[in-house]
Amino acid sequence: GANRILSWMENSVAKKADEIVILTNKFKEYAAKKYKKNLDNIHVIPHGVFDYYKSVQSDKVSISYDSSKYNFLFFGRITKYKGLHVLAKAYKRLSEEYDNVSLTVVGDGDFEEYRESYKNLKNVRIINRWIHDGEVGSFFCGPNLIVVLPYLDATQSGVIPIAMEYKALVIASNTGGLSEQVADKNTGYLFETGNADDLYEKMSYVINHYEDQKYIIENAHKHIKSLSWDVLGKKLIDIFN
Repeated sequence: GANRILSWMENSVAKKADEIVILTNKFKEYAAKKYKKNLDNIHVIPHGVFDYYKSVQSDKVSISYDSSKYNFLFFGRITKYKGLHVLAKAYKRLSEEYDNVSLTVVGDGDFEEYRESYKNLKNVRIINRWIHDGEVGSFFCGPNLIVVLPYLDATQSGVIPIAMEYKALVIASNTGGLSEQVADKNTGYLFETGNADDLYEKMSYVINHYEDQKYIIENAHKHIKSLSWDVLGKKLIDIFN
């Protein structure tokens, strides 16, 4: 279908290109082999800061969070590689142990496969629809907000720079390029991919030591601000030159 056509076009264009830009160091060798290039022709420019959503944010608040709770958020399109079953298992254990937690799952896509896993969990909201640009920011604004990326596989994620820009703490799976976006115990936390027990441990740790997370949140915010589009654009121009 359409995906195969796009994949063929991507391969065709990339093989003809002199230089190739990717998001993640981890995939340099793979890209060089796939597109038959030297490593010197593969360049890495990471995801930049996403401050766009602040500029278009509507005054209308799409959601509010309970300040008496630690509020976990999954945000993004619902697809199989996002690890929502892993998140359900981890949060089930967490919510059975703590009353002061909530989970909000936000995103477009087919949620039917996960409905049974989430329907009896405490303090859970499912917002299964397309989120317009003007309301994206409101999901990342709130007290004690912790963004969770339980992905089973990923190159990089645009959700991480949004969370860091809005000063939400990040817990992400240690898969693909996510480990390059999140420095464990420095700009966020990483957990073993697919391991619901390890995710539970990280979720439990941050709510029990939430005051200690302020320096991590600030580190993450400084880090993402350093990836401005002016800086990344200069890197791209340097490649052209």
